[in-house]
Formats: sequence, structure tokens, C-alpha cells
Amino acid sequence: NNLKFTPGQLSKWKTGKNIGLGSTRAAVKRAYPAAKANNSTGVAGWDLFGGPHYTRFSSFGVGATPNRLRYIELACTIAGQC
Repeated sequence: NNLKFTPGQLSKWKTGKNIGLGSTRAAVKRAYPAAKANNSTGVAGWDLFGGPHYTRFSSFGVGATPNRLRYIELACTIAGQC
């Protein structure tokens, strides 16, 4: 079992609908039409809710590439229920 991290793993990872780091916010909305806009400070992206979990696709909305995803977060909507 070789589970060592190698450069490029995160930059190559994609969701089942081909969304990954660097994808545009518009591509997220096309791939996940049920995603809800989250324009709060530090997010500037989309939240996709499903059961006790949500996926956050965020671009931060600033910098050289304000419309490209900088992080994808998987989290619980209710603490302790994941």
C-alpha cells in the first residue's frame, strides 16, 4: 500500500460531474443546478445540500482569478450528525 502524497493529486481530483479546483463558478452551477448561491465574505460560490451534509464550492471572489474555485469543502449541516 503506497499512500504517500504526490504533488498534483489535489489539482487533478474532480467530482463525478468533472468539477475540481480551478473550475469556474459558472461550471459549478451548470453541473449542479440545485446548488444555492453563497455570496458571503470568504465564500463567493455555491452550497450544495444533501441530507446531513453539504458541499461548498468557493472562489473567494478576489485575486487574479476571482471566478475560479479555490476550495471545495465537504461538511455537516448539523454538528455531530455526520
